[in-house]
Amino acid sequence: MRSSYLGAGPAVLLGVGLGLAACGGSGGGGAAEVSAPTPVPPGSTPSTISARCDSIHGGGAQLAQQVDPGCLDCAIGNAAAAGDDQAGTFAEMAVNSALYPQGAALRATAQDGIVYAAGQRAGAFLTLPDGGDGGAVIQTGISSALELRTYLDGVEQERAISAELPVAASGANAYYSVWNFPGGEELPNQYLFLTASKPYDAVELFYSNNQNTAGADGLSGTDPLQVYELCSDGEVSPWIGR
Repeated sequence: MRSSYLGAGPAVLLGVGLGLAACGGSGGGGAAEVSAPTPVPPGSTPSTISARCDSIHGGGAQLAQQVDPGCLDCAIGNAAAAGDDQAGTFAEMAVNSALYPQGAALRATAQDGIVYAAGQRAGAFLTLPDGGDGGAVIQTGISSALELRTYLDGVEQERAISAELPVAASGANAYYSVWNFPGGEELPNQYLFLTASKPYDAVELFYSNNQNTAGADGLSGTDPLQVYELCSDGEVSPWIGR
């Protein structure tokens, strides 16, 4: 299944649940279409920015959640929304008091018989925490990390991490890539992805966090991470070159 979003300045929804993609999606039996995003020339501003997610959804696809025992102040809410092929819904990952490698994860697995080819951009559309209603002024703590992982038949294939952690510390293959998307308050603001070098049938987002926010309302935990969709492949186009 495929979800599409369209933005003009602050993004608005163009279409969602556009049906079975002829060449892919979790229910299509083949690799999802891959097209290169169009870069925006330096100094220019695009009038329209679109985003595409090949949702791992439908048929016998599964969405699983996990909170590690060492994640002491953690919860996942509305987990199914991360694999529902709907652009405006999201799961929430509230993760606090979790020293890496403890944390929480959401994993979308395709139905039996579906394997995604290498070369696609496996990832997640999400909005990062903004620091809370109190107005964050500093971050305390020693650990905050996001990871993307791919799996095949339940065995991890690749892992990409955020720049806060050394690659060697987590056993990751590389750092993940980020495309920004001006989704405002109703749609995601980023697409985090890894370009797969191996086939896979599942995509997982892992979140570890031991930071507190110190702001006008005192010390508090970090706001939940909003996960709009896990994608076997995705893109934002045009994208602002970084």
